[in-house]
Amino acid sequence: MTEDDDLRARLSPEPYPLSPPPGLLDSLTRRARRRRASRMAGVLVAGVLSLATVMAGGAVVTNKVLAHRDVPPAAQTEPSDSARPTPAPTHSGVALPPTTPRVRPDEGTDVQDLTWISTETGWALGFVLPNRYTVLHTTDGGETWDKIATLPSADAGSGPVELRFANKSNGYVVLNGHLSLSNDGGRTWLASALPGVVAVEAARSGAVVLTNASAGDALCSPCRVFHAPLGSRGWTKTLELPYDAAELRRSGQTVLATSFANSAGGASDKSAQVHRSDDGGLTWRSVPDPCTTVSPPGSEPDFATGLELAGSAWLAACQRFDPHAGSQDFMIVSGDGGQHFGPARDTPCGYSRFAIASATTAACPAQDGVHVTNDGGATWQLTLPAGGRAGADGCGFQTAEVGRCVRGVTVFTTRDAGRTWTARDVSAS
Repeated sequence: MTEDDDLRARLSPEPYPLSPPPGLLDSLTRRARRRRASRMAGVLVAGVLSLATVMAGGAVVTNKVLAHRDVPPAAQTEPSDSARPTPAPTHSGVALPPTTPRVRPDEGTDVQDLTWISTETGWALGFVLPNRYTVLHTTDGGETWDKIATLPSADAGSGPVELRFANKSNGYVVLNGHLSLSNDGGRTWLASALPGVVAVEAARSGAVVLTNASAGDALCSPCRVFHAPLGSRGWTKTLELPYDAAELRRSGQTVLATSFANSAGGASDKSAQVHRSDDGGLTWRSVPDPCTTVSPPGSEPDFATGLELAGSAWLAACQRFDPHAGSQDFMIVSGDGGQHFGPARDTPCGYSRFAIASATTAACPAQDGVHVTNDGGATWQLTLPAGGRAGADGCGFQTAEVGRCVRGVTVFTTRDAGRTWTARDVSAS
């Protein structure tokens, strides 16, 4: 050994092998097995779905309603390592999954309907000229909105449009008689073969739809109610409605399907036919028209023109016909789930769809703006005046305190039972 070799040996100490931490080898072995199994499962699923697609002539469509026919949902397969996006590390070195970039709503998006599963999480159905519907989503109470889907073109104003979500995954949209459903929070939509859908409601027990053979017509010919489990397109008829026009309302597991006589057409019995379900639309029983309970003695029976629900609070919009004074509109409220109703209360909104928050708080839109009562209809205040960007096309409450009204591109929010409102343009998110 030379002198240089001796010096090099002294400066390079002999390495000492370290034992691996307890359980490391077992953990690595299990991880490798899981990855192999996952890859094999992905290959098998992809092969089976590809074969099924070829045999059935199926199609996979993203962010679009498949009109008039049912198509199997898109298959999700495990990406290979080469195709897998690389997560960006945080400052602590922990890798996070990649985030989907925000897509802002189109300028001038006109809000057609709103649906909420909490005070902060909701969806909006928007219309963009010349002829396009979009689905928007918020998780911060409407402060910001993201466009998550674009739906096919449909004739504006040719039929009802509605949007409902039962939870963060299962949603339903009605566009001019056609129903579609989403199982991924509104990002992709599948068409249902059920024709003539004019209304939909959804809860944990499933979805309930109202159909009319003449979709877009106010008169039933006839109207039927169907039920399906959430996410399913297998519909079962549970009710048929006899009268000229019908509506569907829900709060929790309670659903009301009401058909109304054509009073203008001279119907001899103007009372509404009210059907109540307490199991989400599976079974039904008839209940009296609540407006008949307040009819003056000796007069024609009053009759309902609309019903609204919020837990145990019910609101009935009523009409009374006086041969000398003509028709008169009023409302009555129940705080015990429709068992008993209070006295008739005049309203400033006439024939209007009401929004009910509790047995004391309700709102209604009128030509001069939104009127609110906080004492069961005894008094009303104009809290959202019309003019400029104010007023409202429709309103609804999510809790006894939190509610929303919409007009055009603007969503108005109250967090104090309708006493004050804040405005937000959805396309300015």
